[in-house]
Amino acid sequence: MLPRIIKHVSFIAVVAGLAGCSTLFPVEKANVEQYSSIGSLIGGEFDTPQYVQFRDNKLYSWAPNNKTNLTFSKETVGSFCTHKGGVLQRIDDQNADDIVSNSIGTYSCSINGEVVWSVSITIHNPHFSNPYVRSVVVKEIDTKNYLLRRQSAAISDTISSISRNETRLRFEKLAIKRKRVGQKVCSLDNRMGVVMSNLDKDHLRIQSFGFTTNVEQGVFFSDAVATGVIVPAKKMLIANNDEWAGCSW
Repeated sequence: MLPRIIKHVSFIAVVAGLAGCSTLFPVEKANVEQYSSIGSLIGGEFDTPQYVQFRDNKLYSWAPNNKTNLTFSKETVGSFCTHKGGVLQRIDDQNADDIVSNSIGTYSCSINGEVVWSVSITIHNPHFSNPYVRSVVVKEIDTKNYLLRRQSAAISDTISSISRNETRLRFEKLAIKRKRVGQKVCSLDNRMGVVMSNLDKDHLRIQSFGFTTNVEQGVFFSDAVATGVIVPAKKMLIANNDEWAGCSW
């Protein structure tokens, strides 16, 4: 282990002092058979991160050893899993459509159909003087908690999607109605106004008074509590009847 650590320390010294440095020291293939657990593997092989270089958020293709250093972490945990008789599987939702996304992410090792450990492989900015250097960090994670958080996030997204659909349907139902002069109206993109006249059955003249800063559309037609700020913006508009609906503000 000492030669690898010395090489990493030397590299840190170089990139910290020379912003133009682009040479990355190669990593040696890990002997996974010497480790009994994923914790010991991480402690033995990843106590010092692998370093790679990026330009414009892409792996710097010509930098020496760049590709090898990037793929080392996933290949090593995959080899360790296989050595123990397991299968390494990706358990996040990221698209692995290039070498970078295929080399990082969240993975679990299953033996006889049971998950025995999981790891996250991420890229961090170590903030060296060379702005292009990134570190590849491997950490063991709690599989159960990770999957529960993902499940909770998925349920929350589903509820939000249902709520948005209900809001839109409520708006559309009100928007088809003919408005009366003097009626307060709102648009789906959170503008507020008052009907000044009905030009014909499809068009209105509206005095707009402002809008809210809410990110979600349809706050005036939603059951959720509006938390945005009203921004005054007085303007006379000619609008389609179905773009506005009666509301309270």
